[in-house]
Amino acid sequence: MITTPVIRYHGGKFRLASWILQHFPEHRVYVEPFGGAAGVLMQKPRSFAEVYNDLDGDIVNLFQVLQDAGQRDQLTELLVLTPYARSEFERAFDETNDPIEQARRTIIRAEMGFGSAGATKGRTGFRIDTKREYATAQHIWARFPDRIAAIWQRLAGVLIEQRPAIEVMQAHDTPDTPHVWTDSASAGWHWRRPHENPTHPAQPRPATALRYLRPTPQPGRPPTLLPQTPTDRPAAPQAGGPMTARKHSIQKRRNKMTEILLRTVAIVHHSALGYGEVRTVDMKLERVSLLDRHQAGAIAEWAHPWCVFMAVMTDDKRMHTAVVNLSSPMVQADLTPTLEEEHQRLLAKVKIEIGLEGNGVQVHSFGWIAMPRQQDVEDEKAERLFAAALRTMRRAAA
Repeated sequence: MITTPVIRYHGGKFRLASWILQHFPEHRVYVEPFGGAAGVLMQKPRSFAEVYNDLDGDIVNLFQVLQDAGQRDQLTELLVLTPYARSEFERAFDETNDPIEQARRTIIRAEMGFGSAGATKGRTGFRIDTKREYATAQHIWARFPDRIAAIWQRLAGVLIEQRPAIEVMQAHDTPDTPHVWTDSASAGWHWRRPHENPTHPAQPRPATALRYLRPTPQPGRPPTLLPQTPTDRPAAPQAGGPMTARKHSIQKRRNKMTEILLRTVAIVHHSALGYGEVRTVDMKLERVSLLDRHQAGAIAEWAHPWCVFMAVMTDDKRMHTAVVNLSSPMVQADLTPTLEEEHQRLLAKVKIEIGLEGNGVQVHSFGWIAMPRQQDVEDEKAERLFAAALRTMRRAAA
């Protein structure tokens, strides 16, 4: 049984794994596209096929060494002989061509460094922790070699990749594959890790990546799949798109961070808005936010994209607004239409709903933006998001 993370890793989900696993559908193939320290993989029941992926060469090398029996034994012996010393920590940032030694140095950086960024060569201070009541950093280091046996047993049969996440997800994408990952409010820093820029292409934003994956069937499940507690908000399922949940993690002397869990999910029962339903929205134009297009886009990108806020400007310069439910057939037979086709389909629905179709009125321009359903967010936030979206759409239509 694995009771501690493989290594200390920034953004690691080991402590949140039990919460994340509650939201897993039944599956045969499991893909962890942003693997890191594999906090979820290490604790989940074994699946028929499992894929671990990360772009960081040092982290991937560590898992490959742990999978190989000969290299793993040598690594264990070296760790037993490695003292908990500042000089060892400082040398661990030097490069080496020996995969076993590189794995040892990766572990040293992660376990002896202050904070959790040492594994990916973030420069941190040396961790002392002599005043802890339960165990010092030195005690934890002395026990590290004993943890390896359980780790390599769990890694047996796992496919290890080092490719862009979207490529890995698409390569292993089936209706039986849940693509699940979480990220916190500090994701802006996460996307700019050295190994991802500029040598490797930027990783996709979650809301963007999940749009191109098949939905995971959920037969017999009710529409609200996630429990609703003060720190765990539910999300409405969307055909072929992301499902999100939130959980706050708090550590001593730290601000509360919100973890966002995303996964593909197929809709079973329709939520508050009917299938493909379009309804107009009474917008209070005097409350339009002064956010510019980039700010509004950033807000919308991380908003729950279950609905599309749409603005249509006709030739008489009148602005029409509507909210379109994204459970409309945007995903049919596992085929995702192009962005232009999505635009045309949504525009057609809006034109019919607000009476523009067949009355001779020509559409001057239009735009749309992903927005949450109002009942799923606080009223103040919903108002701010809708106002920002309207501002963006008016600029686009001008």
